[in-house]
This record gives sequence, C-alpha cells and structure tokens, in this order.
Amino acid sequence: MAILVFTVIFFFLYKYRCMKILYGWLGLSVAMLLGFSGGALSYSLIISLSKTQAGWFPSIDVYSFMFLQTNFAAMGVLVVFWKSPLIVKQVYLIIASCIMAWVLSRYFPDWTTWALLFGLSVYDIFAVLSPCGPLKALVELSQDRGDAIPGLVYEAAPPEKRAGRSRQERVKLGLGDFVFYSVLIGRAAIFDFTTVVTCFLAILTGLILTLFCLAVFRKALPALPFSIFLGIATFLVSKAVLIPFLQPLQMQQVLL
Repeated sequence: MAILVFTVIFFFLYKYRCMKILYGWLGLSVAMLLGFSGGALSYSLIISLSKTQAGWFPSIDVYSFMFLQTNFAAMGVLVVFWKSPLIVKQVYLIIASCIMAWVLSRYFPDWTTWALLFGLSVYDIFAVLSPCGPLKALVELSQDRGDAIPGLVYEAAPPEKRAGRSRQERVKLGLGDFVFYSVLIGRAAIFDFTTVVTCFLAILTGLILTLFCLAVFRKALPALPFSIFLGIATFLVSKAVLIPFLQPLQMQQVLL
C-alpha cells in the first residue's frame, strides 16, 4: 500500500512539474541510502574482516570513517542525478541496489521477504499494464511530453547517434528491479550456494523473456514478474528436490 501511495504522489508531482521537489526527494533518498545504510554495511564489513583475518585489516577512526562515507554519499548523488560517465553511474546504482537488498535481507523475516517479493511482482503487473496503473500513466505522460522520468534508472547503453540525431530507444530498468533481484539472491545465499546459482540463472532467464516481450510489444513492461516468479519457483524446487539429491553425493565426494 505504501508503494502505491508513493507512486501516486510521484505521478502528481511529475504531472504538475514540481521537479525541484522530486529531485530533492530522490536526492535525499539516495544520500540516506548510501550514507546511513551504506555506512552500516561498511561498518559490518570492517568488523567482520577485522575479526576473521586475525586483525590484519587496517583500523579506521570514527571521524575518518564518517568523512569517507559522507563524501561517498555526496558523490553518489552527483553521479546519479548529474553528468557522469555511464559506467560510474551504473556502478553506483548497483552498489545502491546491493545496500538496499542487504537491508531488506537483514531486517526482514524469511517468509515476509518471500511474500514481499511475490506481492511486489503482482503489483508491478498492475502498475504497468493495468489501464489505471500509476506507472502506466507516468510512462504515457512522459511520452506525451517527450521528457525523461526523473528517477533511479539503470541504462544498459548510451543513446545511439545516427545522422547527427540522438536515438533515445534503449533498455532501461528501474533500480527497484535490481534491488528485488538482489533480495532474492540474498535469500538464496542464506540457504545454499547451489540455490544461489539456480536462482541467478532463473532471474537471467526471466530477464531474457522480459526483453523478448519488450522487443515484440515495443512498450513499457514490468521487469519483476518473469524473473521473480521463476526465481521463487526455482528456489522451492532446489530446496525440495535438488539439494536433498546433491547433499549425499557431496558427502561421498561424487562429482557430476
């Protein structure tokens, strides 16, 4: 429900051209994600590495840590919302998705996470394909204006230039799609490495199916359903069938 409310608010802010509010909202969200949540993840990594590597990992005082984390967050806001090389923007978006996935995997119970993934995939279908879906309305409004929707969007490639004109048709994925792909992989990683591999392949298969449908229908499509539904099904099958089959073989050191 909260996601629906925020999407509707976003739509009306964009519709009435409240761009300063939109960019302030998004910039503050990115800064808090990279600064506070990223700081918590970095702190956990430093503590873990210091303990597991017999203290060889270099120590850092709190002021230096806060300085580095603040600059990292500020640079992320500039990179995402201002001019920067595409590869740098992609790296920052991937880092942001990993941080968000870590937060959801760490603080959400197991079945809550799976229910969230399933529910968001269903909502994604409604929001993008339903005639009254907020994301569908947002995309149509953007196309009518000829403006890009402000947001955290992962672009696969820069626009092509042909005959002196820029071609804007390219593959774009919202950051939320990467976040929930990462959440699914994170949940699989808690269980078993084999499950990670099978779920990763399922997500890639779902993404390929989505891109195929995108090429056929040539309109905005939800990126979560194929990948998440296939990932959940693969996780359940791996947990119920594949892992019980492989564990005795691994104990006997039998390789397939």
